[in-house]
Amino acid sequence: MSNYCPEIYKGLFVDRWNDDHIKIAPCCQSVNAKTPTVDFNFKTNKHLQNLRKQFNQGKKPKECNRCWKDEDLGRISRRQRMIEFFDTDDTAIELGSLDHNATWACNSACIMCNPIDSSLWAVELKIKKEQLASIGRYHRADNTFLDKLDLSKLQKLHFKGCEPL
Repeated sequence: MSNYCPEIYKGLFVDRWNDDHIKIAPCCQSVNAKTPTVDFNFKTNKHLQNLRKQFNQGKKPKECNRCWKDEDLGRISRRQRMIEFFDTDDTAIELGSLDHNATWACNSACIMCNPIDSSLWAVELKIKKEQLASIGRYHRADNTFLDKLDLSKLQKLHFKGCEPL
């Protein structure tokens, strides 16, 4: 399959959206979709299923345009790097790669950052809770989303977030 990408079948990008939703995609390069955390299932999620269906039909989904554009320009795309990493053309749906944006809690306000990625920026700019909710950064509860995922086949983990540990 000339458009094969292992992350369509094995990858999950997750970014928390307030307390009850997450933004998901097969990887951090793909266009994401907001989905409720309640009853999220990696194998049956509609957004991910739609992308897998398009790949299975030999199509190149627009959500993956960053890779297609990189390849058209002669650059090595994330898709190509992941084909090399996984070294397989397996289409079994099992979580093997997780890109997780753990938190936006940060004690820095770096010049290249913004309130979406730094809680200190939000404090310094006096952003109100309504505004934080509109950008998905109003968190009041613990994030237990990962507890629901089967991580037994995980081969790659990209754990990001300013002060996650």
